[in-house]
Amino acid sequence: MAFGTPLSDFLGALGGIADFIEDAADRIDKNPLANPPAEGDWIVVSEDRHVIVLYHEGTKVRTITDFSTGGSWDGKPHPTPTGKHKVISKDADHVSSSYKDKSGNPAPMPLYVQFAPAVGFHVGNPQTRSHGCIHLTRADAKFVFDWSHVGKTHVWVLPRGPKKREEDE
Repeated sequence: MAFGTPLSDFLGALGGIADFIEDAADRIDKNPLANPPAEGDWIVVSEDRHVIVLYHEGTKVRTITDFSTGGSWDGKPHPTPTGKHKVISKDADHVSSSYKDKSGNPAPMPLYVQFAPAVGFHVGNPQTRSHGCIHLTRADAKFVFDWSHVGKTHVWVLPRGPKKREEDE
């Protein structure tokens, strides 16, 4: 019989809409650029969108677009660690214990804000990939250094999305 078929179709469509809304809400929750954390100080890094946004209590404080993150060196990947971290330490005159400058001296990493083992924000060439750190201009590094607090400021490095195929662009 035809009775109930339109109602079943309607209810089925409502269920599909509800699933769509729930999926969209999950995506927004997981995207701190669209839905920033409402409590505390956060530095959100998106390599896909090439943006760093600093938030205080959910309000945007600063946006940084001139930076670089981890790359590949000698065929080995050195990605910036993704996930949620906290500022571990700060050192205005930090030097690397692993990497050397062109003169063979420990590489300077001024205004270093560490958020993962051997990884942090610091002054560096934003056009050069790093061994995992995030290179900032001196002005942006100074702001991050002065604004952030050890043990309190959160750092959220978003994972890169899947690479787009050329025909998708």
